[in-house]
Amino acid sequence: MSFLKDLFSRGPKLPEPVYDPFDGDEAARVAAAALGRGDWQEAARLLAASSGDQRAFLAGTFAEAGSTPAIDAWQAAQSDRPEPWLIRGLARIGEAWEARGSGLAADVEEEAWPIFRAGLEAAEADFREAIRLAPRDATPWGYLLITARGLGAEVPEIRQRFDQARRRDPRGWLAPFMALDALTEKWCGSHETLFAFAREVSASEPAGSPLHALVPAAHVERWLHFSLEEPPDHDAQQRYFARREVNQEIRLAWERGTQSPAFRPGRFAATQRNLFAFAFCLGEDVGRAQELFRQIGPHATPTPWRYLGDPIDAFKRAREDAFTL
Repeated sequence: MSFLKDLFSRGPKLPEPVYDPFDGDEAARVAAAALGRGDWQEAARLLAASSGDQRAFLAGTFAEAGSTPAIDAWQAAQSDRPEPWLIRGLARIGEAWEARGSGLAADVEEEAWPIFRAGLEAAEADFREAIRLAPRDATPWGYLLITARGLGAEVPEIRQRFDQARRRDPRGWLAPFMALDALTEKWCGSHETLFAFAREVSASEPAGSPLHALVPAAHVERWLHFSLEEPPDHDAQQRYFARREVNQEIRLAWERGTQSPAFRPGRFAATQRNLFAFAFCLGEDVGRAQELFRQIGPHATPTPWRYLGDPIDAFKRAREDAFTL
């Protein structure tokens, strides 16, 4: 008991974890609230002035906040701008997935499939119009990777969309992360395709790149898939992150990525750090997990903690374990 008291007295006083969908961006919070009330002008102004990861972030938050009438009014008033097409495409993805549900394909009601496909195809049309209006913008290409996943695109098509996004924004997070998801075995790829993609992108990046976080993201997806097998292999899942080769690959990616002195935190830095923290916690790499929790502070993110239940509770339990083991 005295050891634990000493440990806690020496350890950091970590703040209560929270998930803030606006990541502290008060201007985005105000604009999203206005959009929810039907006033789209401030959201339009912020989105038009944005680029890169900030543009991807704002599009996602505004699409979630906006009602269908507000988004339709925005699109009608600014049909010559790419932003309302982006938002409407994302809203249609949300509606399509709501019709499908979040379960496995085998559990989806038969009558939901045509609604799902029609919604994704309509979203694709919106994103294509956004591309026509802003040919240099990577954002619609990144979101076209979500529709590709849902529509069961082949791997070459997924890679082609990813390449289009990366040519426009070489360090952007949205397209690589969405491509990784699409290339999992549960969607359009395989375990081999998944890891080949993550390793290829990471190997091409300099020290300090946020894209090294694709490595733990790929391992999280592989870990998760053990529970989808028939029957689920819970023993292999429990041991996965403790495997020496897995821990070593993630550690090297961390050292080149968010732990590098060259790393400059961007809009999605919290997700990137939480991916590494999740992997180190499950692999019982206590020292590195502690370092990451100090850097993360209160900024828990749904991905990847939602795979362990309520994301805030899972984050909190993992952090407590890291500082008591």
